[in-house]
Amino acid sequence: MASGYENPLRITYSWSALSFATNGSRKIRGPRGMRGRLVDAMAHVTTTMVGTTTPALLRLGPTATPAALLELTFGAAGAGTAAGTVLNAANQAGAIKGQNPQVQPHTLAAADTDLEVNMVAGTGGAPAGVADVFITIEWMSF
Repeated sequence: MASGYENPLRITYSWSALSFATNGSRKIRGPRGMRGRLVDAMAHVTTTMVGTTTPALLRLGPTATPAALLELTFGAAGAGTAAGTVLNAANQAGAIKGQNPQVQPHTLAAADTDLEVNMVAGTGGAPAGVADVFITIEWMSF
């Protein structure tokens, strides 16, 4: 059984066809008594993300601070993300929060606290968009 920082329990959560046309959310509840560290998040865009004014976002954090652990951006204002594109948070500067190896301690999800996966709709134009989403968290107890 995984326990400490050196031997965490790694879980990948996945959702198919999450719509970013309107704001929505899903919940992640970690194992009892364990704190979580976001390892990575990936989104496979299946329907083009359009955001003429602002791009769509994928966020992860507790209810009070919805982007505490992750803010993955789908394109830029005026330039959406085409269907077939795969976005990886580890490759997007600043997407994963609190994991800078030069700054300790890392930001961890509190034990026994629900995390919310938030799909934030892009604005302007037709803010459509659908993606398959994968989030990997390492859970540990100290």
